[in-house]
Amino acid sequence: MSRIVLTWELGGNFGHVGRLSGLASILAAQGHEVFLLLKELHNLANVPRQRGIRILQAPVWLPEVKGLPDPPMNYSEMLLRFGYHDPRFLGGLAEAWRTQFELCGADVVVADHSPTALLAARMMDIPSAAIGSGFFVPPLQSPMPSIRPWLNVPAQRLEQADQMVLATMNRLLEDEGSAPLGSVADLFDLPASFLMTFRELDHYSQRGEAARYYGVDFMTEIGDAVPWPDGDGTKVYAYLDPAARDFEAVVRALNAKGCRALVTARGISENARRMLETERVHIFDRPIRLAEILEECDLGITHASLATVVAFLMHGLPMLLLPTQLEQFLVGLRAEALGAAKIVNPDAPPPDYGQLVNELVSDPKYRHHAQSFADKYGDWDRKSILVGIANEIEQLV
Repeated sequence: MSRIVLTWELGGNFGHVGRLSGLASILAAQGHEVFLLLKELHNLANVPRQRGIRILQAPVWLPEVKGLPDPPMNYSEMLLRFGYHDPRFLGGLAEAWRTQFELCGADVVVADHSPTALLAARMMDIPSAAIGSGFFVPPLQSPMPSIRPWLNVPAQRLEQADQMVLATMNRLLEDEGSAPLGSVADLFDLPASFLMTFRELDHYSQRGEAARYYGVDFMTEIGDAVPWPDGDGTKVYAYLDPAARDFEAVVRALNAKGCRALVTARGISENARRMLETERVHIFDRPIRLAEILEECDLGITHASLATVVAFLMHGLPMLLLPTQLEQFLVGLRAEALGAAKIVNPDAPPPDYGQLVNELVSDPKYRHHAQSFADKYGDWDRKSILVGIANEIEQLV
C-alpha cells in the first residue's frame, strides 16, 4: 500500500485537525501508511489515536513580515506574510517540507491550507491534492480575487501581489529544474481538489458552476454529554471565545432573558466562569457532546466557524454570529444571506444582545430558512463522503 502525507500549514483552530484525522483514520483502515504533518499538535487531545497514523510537526513560518499592505486583500497578499515575499526566506521553508516528504517516503500529499507543502510536492513531482473550505482552496482565477468583496479593491493591487508571489515561487521552482507556474492560481491546479463546504457557504461566491462541493466535515459526538439546565425558557447553545469582545455581554444577556444556556468557552478562567455562571447558564472549559443538544436547541450562537455553522444549519437552527476574523466574517455573511442568521459586525458598537436573541427565536423565518438548508442536504453523510475522498486519493498514487 501507499504512504500518504496529510498536511496543515496555515490557519488555526480544531477544524483542520478534525478533518484530517477523520480522513487519516479511513486511509489507515484501508491499509495505507499515513503521516499527519500538523501546524498545531495540542488539538490532537480531542481526537482518538489510531495505529498506522504517525504524527509530525509541520514546518511553519514564524517571523512577522513588516511593511506589507494591511489588511490583506487577496490570497496572494496573505501569502506575502508567510515568506512569499522573498525566495531566500521561502526557500528554507520549502526545503523543510521536502525533507519531511523524503523522510516519510511520500507517495501522495494532501494539503489542507498548506501552500508551501504543495509547492514542495511540485518540486519533487509528488502527486498532490488540496482539501479544505473555500477559503483554503481558492478559485483558479488570475489575479487571485478579493477576499473582501464589500470593498472596491483596485485590480492593480491584486495583480501586483500575484506578481510578487509568483516570482518568488518560480525562482524556487527554477532552482530545482521544475516547470514554472503561469499564475498563483496554478499552484492549485491539481489532479484533485476537495472543497469541504457547500455552495451556499463558499467563501468565494464567484467560483464557477463547475465546482464540486463535498460538504463540511463537522463532528457532534466529541466531548462529554451534559444536561440542559433545569426549568423553562429558550434553550441556547453557544460556542464562544472567552477572550472575545462581547463574550461577557452575550452570557449576561442570556441570563437576563431567562434562557437555559450551555456555553462552551475553551480557556475561560475559573474566576470568570464562577462570576458568569448561574443556575440557568452553564459554562464549560471543554468540548461537550452536541449530538443530543442540537436536537433540542432553539438557538445557536457562535463566532461563525464553518463547521459549527453547518452543524447548526443541519439541525434547522437559527443563529447569532459574532465573527472575530475574516474567514468567519465571510461565512457569517453567507449564512445571513441564507436568511438563517444575524451577524454582528466586529467593527461596529456592541448591539443589544437580548433584543437579537428575542428576534431570532420569535421570528419563524430564521428557523424556516435554516430548516430549508437542512432539508436540502439532509442526506449528506460524513463517513461516506470521507470514504469517497479516500478512494479518490488512492487513485492519485
